[in-house]
Amino acid sequence: MNPLKPKVLLSGIVLLCLLLLCGCAKKVTMSSSTVKDDAQSITAVVTPEDLMLLDGFESLVSADFSGSTCYPELMDWAKRHPLVEAVCLLRCFQ
Repeated sequence: MNPLKPKVLLSGIVLLCLLLLCGCAKKVTMSSSTVKDDAQSITAVVTPEDLMLLDGFESLVSADFSGSTCYPELMDWAKRHPLVEAVCLLRCFQ
């Protein structure tokens, strides 16, 4: 057997595994949307329960929670995640 064949075969198997795993980010289902847990940015109307799910999002850089009404929980979440730019527009008139 050619000495290069096992190395090429092993390299091919490793490459195939990497290609299959690259799209395997876990999806988190919240009350108003489904988001990949490796998302860097999200836009969602959230509940207090949704905010607990977002605690594990390590790649999150920005979050737009406009339309959400759980203001105390949003403030607490933003304080616990100071590196995430959190936005929540208040709706004063309906």
